[in-house]
Amino acid sequence: MLLERAHHHLMEFRCWLRAYEAHTPYQQVQEFDELRAETRFKIRVRNKPPRLMTAISFDVGNNLRSALDHAVFDASKELSGSPDPKSTKFPFPKDSASLPGDIARKKGEVPISLIPFFQRHRPYPGGDEALVGLNDLRNAKLHRTLVPFASRSGGTFVNEMVGADVTIMGEWNVSRDEYTYMVVRGRLPPRMDVGVSVFLSFSAPAVFEARPAIDVLHECVVKVDNIISEFPLEVARIKSI
Repeated sequence: MLLERAHHHLMEFRCWLRAYEAHTPYQQVQEFDELRAETRFKIRVRNKPPRLMTAISFDVGNNLRSALDHAVFDASKELSGSPDPKSTKFPFPKDSASLPGDIARKKGEVPISLIPFFQRHRPYPGGDEALVGLNDLRNAKLHRTLVPFASRSGGTFVNEMVGADVTIMGEWNVSRDEYTYMVVRGRLPPRMDVGVSVFLSFSAPAVFEARPAIDVLHECVVKVDNIISEFPLEVARIKSI
């Protein structure tokens, strides 16, 4: 049920995203600063994304994280009897070496025979960053919003700006609702077409920054779907030993 809800919220987020982008919410601008003799390339937000989109993305992460916990409970119940749901959370240790200890702190409710299964999926920093990011996203404050991000998608760019001093930036001005992605000092090419892609990205966690939010959510749904589908096979393997 939880996994189904995550799929539903993902489709819901995709629909809202299409509707939001259909209204051309961003505007590309070039501002020349005479004092500094530089041109600043910006993306200005004309219409902010609906706050409901942030809530929907949180629902996706929350359902996926809870689905993992439920899968651990079901597997533990199948292997060891009647575990306490409060002590059968999917482990997210600080590193690989801490994983067995993290399982041990769950008061023996999660069978140690599942440790190799968790180790294969590497749910720790430096392991599967998408899983770690999912856990951080679920624990993030709801007020952390979706923000625009710009990346190159063709056109005139740095290596073509002969004689210009170029600085690639990633400066988000919250008060002005604009994102500065490049500053050029010196003369600009006579015909300058800077190609950029603009998309909504998560402001946190760091592992998800600068990536399209829809891609992040889709990756997390697929990953959790695959992990949960593997649990019955792992339980059957352990019981056969």
